[in-house]
Amino acid sequence: MTTTTAPAEPLAAPAPTGPATVALLLPLSGERAVLGRDLLDAATLALFDLGRDDLLLLPKDTGGAPAQAAAMATAALAEGAHLVLGPVVAPEVGAVAPVATAAGVPMVAFSSDRRVAADGVFVFGLAPEDQIDQVVAYAAGQGRTRFAALAPDTDTGRIMVRALAASTALRGVLMAQPGYYEPGAIDQNGAVGAFANMGTRGSAIALQRASLEGRDDKAAHVARVRLDQAAGLGELGYDAVLLPDAGSSLRSVAALLPFFDIAAPGVQVLGTADWDDPKTLAEPGLTGAWFAAPDPALKTAFAQRFEAAFGRKPRARASLAYDAIALAGALVATAPEAPFTTDRLTRPSGFAGIDGVFRFHADGTSQRTFAIYEVREGTAQLIAPAATSFGTPTQ
Repeated sequence: MTTTTAPAEPLAAPAPTGPATVALLLPLSGERAVLGRDLLDAATLALFDLGRDDLLLLPKDTGGAPAQAAAMATAALAEGAHLVLGPVVAPEVGAVAPVATAAGVPMVAFSSDRRVAADGVFVFGLAPEDQIDQVVAYAAGQGRTRFAALAPDTDTGRIMVRALAASTALRGVLMAQPGYYEPGAIDQNGAVGAFANMGTRGSAIALQRASLEGRDDKAAHVARVRLDQAAGLGELGYDAVLLPDAGSSLRSVAALLPFFDIAAPGVQVLGTADWDDPKTLAEPGLTGAWFAAPDPALKTAFAQRFEAAFGRKPRARASLAYDAIALAGALVATAPEAPFTTDRLTRPSGFAGIDGVFRFHADGTSQRTFAIYEVREGTAQLIAPAATSFGTPTQ
């Protein structure tokens, strides 16, 4: 995103002279067509629920290709679109953004990649940075003061580590040196062992135990108990570890945590909404871990209504399209003459959606509230509900 020294002018989207036309750029063909169909059906369901005749939906097929996405955006704008919803992935967002910006029409994209956010280009996906910030806030509120990350050695993994660094700095807690591993590697023992620093830890604890040999006094007993408790932390300098990963890669690392004494209560393991998967929750190495994710109540009701309407369960991201149409409807209802201006899209109080309360910032990023869950016996148990407004901390 290019920065300038001059202040940004408020976005002035074209004022509707009839129904507000909303372009919906989705991959209705290609490898993401199934997701595209779910997003379109969710948007249709939202439009039906709104029951408004002053909102017109204009779906366009991006084919999952940036060039086609840009061409479809151009076509939608020529047909009078006042707001662009979509596309889904960052490369397509990057291709469409100059087209929409040149026309003075705002975009609400279904990507969570903040690198494509810009003035008038809002990313609406469930940003993992928000999830990391809120699970860190909760852990800090529970007395954790030293954080570390064990992350995949990828661009995304390093972005998540930077998010942890920003969150810990904001709260005045410490962050230790992060560890990285090769995603998809068959054997993660070396990476997890290096992160656990078992050689240094074992030597330090062994020396302390040796100094207590032959002693049977109360002080020695207390010292031995403390050494047992410290075995999971040793010299590492952290009492909370973020694992910003998902799927089989996450599970292969998590399975090794107890073996290397990286486990509760000495070390609190933390994660994101990507953990909300039956296979992941069933991993014993994550027992007692905390993660941030949307509150399930509204999402469950949405999924049931979607299935009743279309005969299938929606994919996780389908709710984004429902919330985006509901957002458009709310703005049209409150300001039909100019609903999609920057000031209205970025109102500080935000909006309520299926995935929680959200709001947009002038730089194009979005912010959401999340609930906190604990992994217990293969299930996610709610331990802190999502905030219902901004300014209400989830701690």
